[in-house]
Amino acid sequence: MCNLATMHSRGIGVARDDAKATALLRRAADAGHRDGRCHARRPLPDGAGCAPDYGEAVKWLRIAADKGSADAQFNLGLSYHLGNGVAKDPALALDWIKKAAPRATTRDRAPAK
Repeated sequence: MCNLATMHSRGIGVARDDAKATALLRRAADAGHRDGRCHARRPLPDGAGCAPDYGEAVKWLRIAADKGSADAQFNLGLSYHLGNGVAKDPALALDWIKKAAPRATTRDRAPAK
């Protein structure tokens, strides 16, 4: 379902439809798909396919982060850093980002300087 949502959000092989992509991601999240929980929040803050809802985004991020998704942990940390959907909390932001760091892929890491 997540792959189909990506196809709709990018217009790959189908007409681009952000609302349909959002609906598919929410269905995946509701069904317990970890990546769906993480990605379901993506259209929400941007307002693609729906009105921006940072609180709803944080809800899905927390579920995926608690299940071990490094993407969700990082994005939840970023939410706490920026105060999007939650009160700003630098300490909690750092905690979540540190949890994500060991599982981040080399593609996700900044080049060493």
